[in-house]
Amino acid sequence: ASKYLNKATLLMLYNSFVLPYLRYGNIIWGKAASVHVSRLFVLQKRAVRIVCGAHFLAHTNPLFLDNRILKIHDLNTYLCAQFVFKIYHNIFPSAFSLPFHITPLVHPHQTRAITNTTARIPYCRTSQRQKTIAIHAPKLFNSDICRKDDIIKSHSLTHFKKSVFEQIIQSYR
Repeated sequence: ASKYLNKATLLMLYNSFVLPYLRYGNIIWGKAASVHVSRLFVLQKRAVRIVCGAHFLAHTNPLFLDNRILKIHDLNTYLCAQFVFKIYHNIFPSAFSLPFHITPLVHPHQTRAITNTTARIPYCRTSQRQKTIAIHAPKLFNSDICRKDDIIKSHSLTHFKKSVFEQIIQSYR
């Protein structure tokens, strides 16, 4: 296919036919066992190599960086960060925010954590539960991705998405 189509067209085809399948429900299944997600990652790398016209054994990190494509694991982080942003700014219905508690709202009395807002991570006993959005969302809220330059407090979802995307892309360097 890369013999007959230019790179821009192949990238458009990737964004039209591959990316929607990787995004659909990614918040739910993106933290599945690595055995399952790694198969999708291999297919994603193959598609990126085809888009770039690279050799089938070529390293893909530079290809992802040059084309500004998120890897499937980072796509999950990106989508979950948007989920956290929407919960933090009360854009989602309240039913989604039930397992997600911000520390100053949990304790009405003075605590050390009241100065820096953090999300309370619920207790989980099994590794299967650790991969759910109820556990992953508070961890992501407390991580550097949402904390850098206080972008979580940004009033614009578009600005937040751009900032998180740039942070993830910069990690490919």
